Amino acid sequence: MRTTSLLLALINFVGAAGVAVLSRVAQRNDRPVQPPPAQGMARWHLYAILFVTGWLGIGFEVVMVRALSQILENTVFSFAVLLTVFLFGTAAGAAVYQRIKGGIPSTRGLGFMLTTTAACCLLSIYLLHHVAPLFGLLRIFFGRGFAGAVAAEIAIALLFFLLPAAAMGATFSHLAQSLRHPGGGVGRALCLNTLGGALAPLFFGVILLPKIGLQWVLLAIAVSYLFCMPRFHRPTVAAALGLTAVALWLGGPASPNRLISLAEGDTIVSHREGVMASVSVVKDSRDHLHLKVNNRFQMGGTASVFSDQRQALLPLLLDSQPTVRCFSGAGQRRHLFGGGRLPAA
Repeated sequence: MRTTSLLLALINFVGAAGVAVLSRVAQRNDRPVQPPPAQGMARWHLYAILFVTGWLGIGFEVVMVRALSQILENTVFSFAVLLTVFLFGTAAGAAVYQRIKGGIPSTRGLGFMLTTTAACCLLSIYLLHHVAPLFGLLRIFFGRGFAGAVAAEIAIALLFFLLPAAAMGATFSHLAQSLRHPGGGVGRALCLNTLGGALAPLFFGVILLPKIGLQWVLLAIAVSYLFCMPRFHRPTVAAALGLTAVALWLGGPASPNRLISLAEGDTIVSHREGVMASVSVVKDSRDHLHLKVNNRFQMGGTASVFSDQRQALLPLLLDSQPTVRCFSGAGQRRHLFGGGRLPAA
């Protein structure tokens, strides 16, 4: 950890030194910045869209990472892969926009890109219904070792993040170019977009996710892109209405988007999304209950009541005259599931 941190710091110093050297040898470009064509939108309106799209983009990343972590290996490599693909997709979208920006009308083009971003987000949300069997097939295809696990996670990250991130990168580039003028403008655009992204994890991950659940947060983010459109032309109105209908259909109460792996005969008794984890109470075919945390960790249940009681007695047997009695773990499970109390000491 220490060597890696020092290496990263050294890379920053090398980059700074490179900029200092290049700034001395490069010739100064004194050509004035050519402002883009008139956009037909007030500058404050573009700034507002920049803030909101940054807010929605990072919110989508945070909540989607939370969803995928329940299916992937949920290690530091999983998060590194997801972040890498998200950043790569954003850069790729900006690069593609830079090559074709001459043929994109201002206001109509922004509406098209926002609609495309919403559509890509909805596609990723729909694919969550099939992520568990798909990841299982990829693990078989790439192999069961460490390299196979990383390769399968890269494939899942590309499937879920590449298109939405590319659309977000193109949208930001379009907005930033629209605000470019001789006195600046791009720096302020980046500032507002980054500020919105900084506020997103707190709002979507800490406040909204425990209140309305994972799926509804993702759907709200996708649909919110449609309300950022500056003007509603007939094609974009039709696309917005169609995407909204799809979002409501996907978000219905019967939608099987809970990312919980169940054995044959298992049923979900209760499911809650929390700030730190997603917790489910599952009943098996023998009517035993157990906890599943983030779909990966099983935290005991009613099948282990007998052994839990005996474990609670072990400390009391080691001390003939206990003065403080505290039951941790076993007592909490008994209280959660009901069905009796621990033996008196």
